[in-house]
Amino acid sequence: MSENAEKLADRLALEAQKCVEYFHAMPPKSWTVKIYTDGSQWDVRELLAHFVSAEAANTMLVENILLGGTGAPLEFDIDLFNEADVQKHGHLSIDELLERFINLRQSTVAMVQRMTSEDLSKVGRHPFLGQAKVEDIVKLIYLHDQIHLRDIKKALSQSSID
Repeated sequence: MSENAEKLADRLALEAQKCVEYFHAMPPKSWTVKIYTDGSQWDVRELLAHFVSAEAANTMLVENILLGGTGAPLEFDIDLFNEADVQKHGHLSIDELLERFINLRQSTVAMVQRMTSEDLSKVGRHPFLGQAKVEDIVKLIYLHDQIHLRDIKKALSQSSID
């Protein structure tokens, strides 16, 4: 494992721990607060489902690139994918979603721990980043969580939930 891969793996694990701790501490009433008022209009629970979906999809994308693939197809619509995949997780409980997120992140961390510097330098198409190095896609995995957690915290602070 390269030194940079080790740092990325550690950061992925740390950010997942922060997410899980935050979600575990969340009052039950908060789960139904709408976080976004446009587009999908996801509530907190749906955003957790999105964390699960995005983790799985980004890991598969990285694996594709590492195996010599080109990444996401040009015609891939990230918004349609996100909407459909979040709905696919609608039947899962919050505990089940958290368990899946934890398991998926552990797999992602293990994958990154096996990476070499050459692996991190491989390039493929990410639906949000465009052509990007694997290293940048891995960084986006934990930055994605941070962005959505920030949005959740902001929305909850503005809501009337006690």
